[in-house]
Amino acid sequence: MITARGIGWLVLILITWGFLAYSGLGQLQLILMLLLLLPLLSVGALLWLRTRLKIEESLRQTLIRRGDQTSLVIRLTLASRQIIGLAEATIAKPGQDGQVVRERRLTALAHRGETTVALPLSGVHRGIFRVGLLRLRCRDVFGLVRLPFYRCQPERLQQVLTVLPRPYAFDPLQDLSSLLQENQLQKAWKPGSELDAIANIRQQQPGDALKRAHWKLSARLDELMIREFENPLQQDVLVLCDLDRGQADKLPWDEYNDYFADSLAWLIEVILRSASAVRLVFWPQEGRREARAGSLDQQLECQLLLSSLSETGAWNMAHMVAAEWERASDCQVFILATNRLDDAVSRQLTQLAMGGVTVWLILLQGSVLVPRSPNPMVRALEQAGVRICRSEFSTFRAAEKNRPAEQEMRP
Repeated sequence: MITARGIGWLVLILITWGFLAYSGLGQLQLILMLLLLLPLLSVGALLWLRTRLKIEESLRQTLIRRGDQTSLVIRLTLASRQIIGLAEATIAKPGQDGQVVRERRLTALAHRGETTVALPLSGVHRGIFRVGLLRLRCRDVFGLVRLPFYRCQPERLQQVLTVLPRPYAFDPLQDLSSLLQENQLQKAWKPGSELDAIANIRQQQPGDALKRAHWKLSARLDELMIREFENPLQQDVLVLCDLDRGQADKLPWDEYNDYFADSLAWLIEVILRSASAVRLVFWPQEGRREARAGSLDQQLECQLLLSSLSETGAWNMAHMVAAEWERASDCQVFILATNRLDDAVSRQLTQLAMGGVTVWLILLQGSVLVPRSPNPMVRALEQAGVRICRSEFSTFRAAEKNRPAEQEMRP
């Protein structure tokens, strides 16, 4: 691609050719030959340098929380002593609106050396983004032409940045935590059951029960050793997510999406801190997705699922509630996290609660608020024993505005 300077060079060639044709001076012939030869040699050298360039890309961190930063590092190694003009790099990165944007950077390539381009990336909104070098164009030493050295389609970028949700404590959820801890204490290991297959033997740690001690091995080693079993008893909690865009039509969707995912991340953390296992399920348009975790060390799988959380597809929510509970009937607690409520879903939750299931309803409300009592649906749920927890987007938005100021005040 010819540059503005290259166009000026062409004009100079035409002027020289015109004077030569008019005057016939021999000196002008030499000047005209130089004006023609130098660009050709420069373009030829540029084409050769394109084969001597090596490009490497890496992310300092591939996983960050929303609001944190990382950087994309691009290393350009030119194996030649030939001087080259400025290089223009077009890079894909996450934008302020949650979409991938393009940024252009000008850099000078070091001959026979490595040039590093470090681009800071901010996780403004949670999600999964393909980032990296989309295009690299270099100018010749005279700046007359600009040739493409590298090109990559956005869907073929190798570097993937995952922005995880940042847990938002919309409610302490102390009642839920106490309930789960109490239920977990009621589950005790029973000798002779199918659950006593030993998976590992380790040294005692604080909090280990003596009934799990391996006494023969402990006597031999003169140290208390604890047995770990293949299938320890642990209660399961089913969390079904339902995100309806229509309930937040008057709100910025990216911010509300973050609010919903951050609140669910906090809910998952509370469940896992209560020594319970969690099954996280949501139904996007393309079909069912699920993640499981049995401890805080395993919560990354749930956070990755929340990073790709999208609005619920055109599914019947009441049928989804019934189908998910039938699929996970071994779970002890059912939690529906949603931003809407209708009669069909209310009846389904009421039936589950009256059937002896522990049911929680988490309402993460947007622009459309579910009325409080004397709402008949809410009253029927409460009478059936369904615990209802409410949160509003406006509170989250106020907390987000105060968070940067709080971070600046920290030492």
